[in-house]
Amino acid sequence: MSKKEFSGVRDLSYSRWHRKLPGWCWMIDLDAIEIRKDKIVALIETKDIRAGELPMWRKTLLMRMGDALSVPAYVVYHNLALDNEAPIFKVKKLGNPDYIIMIEAEYQQFIMNLGG
Repeated sequence: MSKKEFSGVRDLSYSRWHRKLPGWCWMIDLDAIEIRKDKIVALIETKDIRAGELPMWRKTLLMRMGDALSVPAYVVYHNLALDNEAPIFKVKKLGNPDYIIMIEAEYQQFIMNLGG
């Protein structure tokens, strides 16, 4: 089933239902589609920083979706569920080997600059 939920309670009923379909019916949920003036500018999968690394098959599918839309795809690990820590964002553009660590103001600027 799903990995441990760090950021709250979420409804897994559709996920459980979908898993009963044949193994060739894959599904992923995408956390964010950034849009500017009716144009998709980025796909973003967000993860709690305590979660494990995103599996390669998911990274590959996200990159393929981004390529199909001609937009970058990112994985962003954050610590927003940890109340006693300053927000940190670990950002990786899929296809690039390195992560960039950002504080909240830097990440806000990053989001605002997408697509432009």
